[in-house]
Amino acid sequence: MGPEGGLATPLVTHVQGKPILFANDLGIHKNGSIFFTDTRKRYNIVNHFFILLEGEATGRLLRYDPPTRTTHLVFDGLAFPNGVQLSGDQSFLLFSETTNCRLMKYWLEGPKTRNVELVENLPGFPDNIRLNERSRFWVAIDCCRTPAHKVLTHIPWLRSIYFKLLMKLSILARLMVMKYKIISLFNGKGEILEVLDDRKGLVMKLVSEVREVKGKL
Repeated sequence: MGPEGGLATPLVTHVQGKPILFANDLGIHKNGSIFFTDTRKRYNIVNHFFILLEGEATGRLLRYDPPTRTTHLVFDGLAFPNGVQLSGDQSFLLFSETTNCRLMKYWLEGPKTRNVELVENLPGFPDNIRLNERSRFWVAIDCCRTPAHKVLTHIPWLRSIYFKLLMKLSILARLMVMKYKIISLFNGKGEILEVLDDRKGLVMKLVSEVREVKGKL
């Protein structure tokens, strides 16, 4: 879509013959390439909670190249890939893997090019990632993992049992997640610089991403 609005033009709908059902977040490289996450091959955004419950890792990190109008698979087998953010020097990007509650790094330059590595295991479910003016990363997190989530994550057959139960999703949600919000600031090495939380929900009841503008969030 252009700056004046109008009808949006789809750039890509399929990759390697498979439809993009849940395009989530994106980051634009200085060379024009667009890195974006496709959260799941089975569910769309309407049924996103099923992705967390099932714990299946079918998400993808993709790259679209405008000059050739082609889309490439960067990395797959991801469990609810979500936010994407390029670093200040664009030598790497960070992406959140929500189901596994972790922050990941994909190297674009240097000796580790095309390698993926763990940046940090998180206490809850990360959403979007945004860069501030000092090349540090703000991460929005739904907190926190419960003992039930940890058990179900490591015992796949147990997940198949509770999906057969006649139980409302709201009940399952309470079992899986203790609901309050955290925003965390990381540097490029994955070191935690600052943590802000609101356990009573007085200020933050729902946070998807954090942007810092002139020292304010």
